[in-house]
Amino acid sequence: MTTINTTHDSGHDGHHDEGSYLTPIKGGFIVNAIRWATTIDHKKIGMMYLVAVLFMFFLGGMMAMAVRAELWEPTRVLADGTVTGQLFQWGEGADKGYENFNRIFTIHGAVMVFLVIIPGVPAVLG
Repeated sequence: MTTINTTHDSGHDGHHDEGSYLTPIKGGFIVNAIRWATTIDHKKIGMMYLVAVLFMFFLGGMMAMAVRAELWEPTRVLADGTVTGQLFQWGEGADKGYENFNRIFTIHGAVMVFLVIIPGVPAVLG
């Protein structure tokens, strides 16, 4: 007669609970940031990917709102460089407002395509 061996003689003793990957590990903020930045855990990498794509979506959305605000009243130039001029160091000129509009529109398109849509497609499809 044959007997069935129900003991599991494998290389590991079973799964041990490591806790949630979202709970901070003792050691402070810098230790946790280094552990998150150097992780190979797929759950943490997915969370970092999600945060990066959502941040870029927010940034591109703010640029879209700036474009829409510029188009609200065609005779008035909102992107005149008083706020964004110090950031991008745009020069003086007669067509400065229109150049700023074109730059904001171009940066908005590049951010939304290359930093939101293209990284978002593999994230959605798994």
